[in-house]
Amino acid sequence: MRSSPIYSGAEKSARRAGRVCGVAARLSAVRADQYRTVNHINEPMFIVILTYVKPLETVDRHLEEHKSYLKRLYAARNLVCSGPQDPRTGGVLLVKDMSREALDALISQDPFHREGVARYEIISFHPTGYDPSFANFVAR
Repeated sequence: MRSSPIYSGAEKSARRAGRVCGVAARLSAVRADQYRTVNHINEPMFIVILTYVKPLETVDRHLEEHKSYLKRLYAARNLVCSGPQDPRTGGVLLVKDMSREALDALISQDPFHREGVARYEIISFHPTGYDPSFANFVAR
């Protein structure tokens, strides 16, 4: 049996945030001349970490409705990316710039929230730099 390192809550959040959509794995491959800076974004972006608080059987009963909810967020151009955690203990959303009130309104529509399937941890941040492939999400 392989032992896993023990991380504090803050370290776990930072590790999960760093893995969002595989961005951290690709950052080391970005050349310095490819890095872009952001002068100002009015609203923060958010990393939303969902942690399941119900058994996976309960989660699975609401999964298709949750996926439909996510498709609506993509169609409205509110999400950059989303996906399950590995191992499957919850999910992660990278949300485009908006107010915290707007984010709370979006989360209230999530079937996982409505059914009490997941707990939500919200990390707010103002991007100060980005890879050029993210220009459509952060550049104005």
